Amino acid sequence: MQKIALTGNIASGKSLVERFLEECEIPVIDADKIVADLYFDKHFIEKMKNKFQEYNFIENDEISREKLAKLVFKKDDFKKELENFVHPFVMDKIEDFFRVNSSKKLAVASIPLLFECGWQKYFDKTILVISDLRFRKKRLMKRNNLTKEQADLRISAQMPQEQKIAQADFIIENNFDIKSLNDTVKDLVESLNAG
Repeated sequence: MQKIALTGNIASGKSLVERFLEECEIPVIDADKIVADLYFDKHFIEKMKNKFQEYNFIENDEISREKLAKLVFKKDDFKKELENFVHPFVMDKIEDFFRVNSSKKLAVASIPLLFECGWQKYFDKTILVISDLRFRKKRLMKRNNLTKEQADLRISAQMPQEQKIAQADFIIENNFDIKSLNDTVKDLVESLNAG
């Protein structure tokens, strides 16, 4: 089985590519969804509470997304500490996913911070979804109901798309219509299945 990593900067169209891959009957796991599920897991919350008690973002045994987001965007050292704590849990889930799908020809893990974390080494191939900055900004503002400044802040928090292009095995460009994107994904799946 080929272990494939899918990545792309915020609002690049990665979720749409995930959907098209699933329509091609490719198993896909999403790291963001793993984290979202962990944030509702009582055992995980308890571990977080013990680790990060000084930051006070857990209220009534629930994680305050608002408080957590403020800390992540304002304190770089906290962001790194949080990632170092959460990432092993995420990687365990991804490894379980590949084990469960080991009979398939290929399976995909969608990981937004793939290159930032240096996780590309754990995969056979990497796919990067790219899109022009103006499209990403417009999508992000609309999708998350953000101001231009808020969108800029989130975009600038990630490694620039240009730096990722050199590291990716495959590039999917999402600057056109949905049909073009779907056709590109289908062609790539065909090529990966043939390889």
